[in-house]
Amino acid sequence: MFAAAPAYSDDASAYLAECETSGQISRSLVVTRVDDNYDYSGDSRVHCENDGEGTELDALLTKVRAKSGLSVFFRLQLIHDEVEDVYLLFTNWGRIGETGQFRKTPFRDETEAINDFKKIFQSKTGNSWESRAPGEFVKKHKKYNLVQRVSHSTKVDDEVTRSFREDMESGASKGVVFPEPRDPDLLSSPSVMAMLAAITDVRNLQLAAQTSCGFAGGNLLLAKQDDIRVALRNLAEIRGVLEEKEELFKEINTAKDDVSDEGATKRALLSTRHDALIEKLSERSCRYYEVMPCQEDALATSIKAFDQVSDVHLEMTRLRMLSYSMEMHKILLGAKRLQHIQHPLEYHYHALQVRLAPLQPADPERQLIHRYFFGGLRSSDRRQYRISNVFEVERRGETQRFNDLMEKRPDLRATQTHLLWHGTKRTNLMGILSRGLRVAPPEASHNGYAFGKGVYFADMAEKSLHYCDEPYALPTLYHEDTTREVQYMVLCEVALGKSMELTTDISFRHQKMPLEALDSVKVLAKYTPDPRGTIVSPKSGAKVHLGRAMVLGGSLPFDRAWAKTKPSPTPSHWSERTPRFSDDTQLYLATLLEDPSFTVGDTRTVNDADRPLFVSENKRTVAIQLIDRDSSHPDEDFDALLWCEATVKVTITLESGPGYSYRAKLYHNARRAAQLPEDFALVLPPLSEYAELVVYQETQARLRYIVEVETVRG
Repeated sequence: MFAAAPAYSDDASAYLAECETSGQISRSLVVTRVDDNYDYSGDSRVHCENDGEGTELDALLTKVRAKSGLSVFFRLQLIHDEVEDVYLLFTNWGRIGETGQFRKTPFRDETEAINDFKKIFQSKTGNSWESRAPGEFVKKHKKYNLVQRVSHSTKVDDEVTRSFREDMESGASKGVVFPEPRDPDLLSSPSVMAMLAAITDVRNLQLAAQTSCGFAGGNLLLAKQDDIRVALRNLAEIRGVLEEKEELFKEINTAKDDVSDEGATKRALLSTRHDALIEKLSERSCRYYEVMPCQEDALATSIKAFDQVSDVHLEMTRLRMLSYSMEMHKILLGAKRLQHIQHPLEYHYHALQVRLAPLQPADPERQLIHRYFFGGLRSSDRRQYRISNVFEVERRGETQRFNDLMEKRPDLRATQTHLLWHGTKRTNLMGILSRGLRVAPPEASHNGYAFGKGVYFADMAEKSLHYCDEPYALPTLYHEDTTREVQYMVLCEVALGKSMELTTDISFRHQKMPLEALDSVKVLAKYTPDPRGTIVSPKSGAKVHLGRAMVLGGSLPFDRAWAKTKPSPTPSHWSERTPRFSDDTQLYLATLLEDPSFTVGDTRTVNDADRPLFVSENKRTVAIQLIDRDSSHPDEDFDALLWCEATVKVTITLESGPGYSYRAKLYHNARRAAQLPEDFALVLPPLSEYAELVVYQETQARLRYIVEVETVRG
């Protein structure tokens, strides 16, 4: 049974309101600083208008250039040098993200300087300075937009967000005493309490918000999820305009060579459409900054230039991460409000909707995990670590979701699941317990996802351990003792389903992953557990890779490997004497062999799109002939024997005349030292050090254990 989840969003809002009332959270106007490009004395400041409100004469403007489609900025400030008693109108303009150009125009007369400032503002925006307020300012055709900026800064007293761990470590010395937890999961499990104290430490969330979202300080606490949702909708609209603009450019390029009257008319219409799209893009960008005002910054670097779809995707990813960080903050703030009637860690535990139970040292499953962990480490690393705790994990609804997938996919249910490692940064663990392991959204950058957007696992602990960053300094709660350094690794039950073995050389052209009809991929590695040591866990029912680490291609054969001859006759040009035979080439050939209609004696011509897999020159024809095929698999008793599945002949014909050819054999159970037919050499695949296994649906994995790995001090 799971305890009821607290209304942490309401509790957090009420707590923040109480803090504002008590003065622990206060706001003040942001004083605009003089632009860094202005060489000023310490007695210079942005001049304020004598309008009864002390309005600073400062504006940041942006627009999208119709000709280039690039985002540019224009900044103007009226600066008063109090030493010289002179007013300087400072202007700075250029492409967003660049320093740009600047000019200083001096005035002795204050009124003249103010009037010139307002005149430039109106000429750039088409709006009077007096109509600059949101709701009054109107974007004019081919004119600049006014960027809304953060007008207030938020100061938050340290007490508002002080880490619960600090209070627990200092105990009653600070007058902070929490009620005893009432949940049986926590009452008898100090190790669970210690882990919760570590992963829900507010400093982890502050670090994540700063490093991943570029958002720090008190403003994060007061940010609103509704604003984030509106901003994401605005970004989706901007993306739509950019995609429409890309399609329009294709039409423009097609029409530019048409010199007929009809062509001229079409180009004029396309030009009108282009100008309208530029205006639309500029207007949508303005609406975005109305919801998400930019931070005060030099050189307008805080403004995002939405020139390409990828720019929008980066900002959408940042906002989604910010939204996640805000959600986790709410749990901690809600606990603050009720900390006098409920232990904060118990509040966290119920808000995360997770059940954690420590496995005792004598538990067979814990001993199995112990073997699994240390068997997957380098022998030199084994003395550096010990397993302090293993926690069985159950997330609310996750088991049902996993079982529903198995019911929906009998093919997955028919294959054994695997118990696999997942390493993560300390800033992510609270979110993993709350939301599970997540696949990156479509707009997220492909950087860091070499084999497509999915959830990445390993069958050797060494690989996943490297994804854990700085360890937690974990004290023994309620005792005065030295801290110990721990990292938390996740063990998941994973349904790999239909999988394909790949190597690090696969390029994933056009990043179309997963490949059709695949549930997962396994990236082959130099070191891999001996499959003969794999057992099934009696408790989880999943395969556990306990086999001794072996060298692939050495003591452990390649399941599939290609061997090929040199080209004959020898090509005249040196660049073709070693024909392309990358992993993409091998994948193409292997896929071709899976086609039952491709029979011995048949020849297939490679199409233009795939020809670069074999040759760099366009003026080549590539043909593949199936020479022989052995469809019979050796008896199971002889699985370790080398056998050849098929032989193909690859012929490259030059446009100007005869070309050359080579033969390739697809072997199973091949080793580096294998005896091959004369003229054939094994093509050794590029391998990472340790394997990665990637699934592409979140429902294919469920959390089973969290393993607390402690660093052993020498």
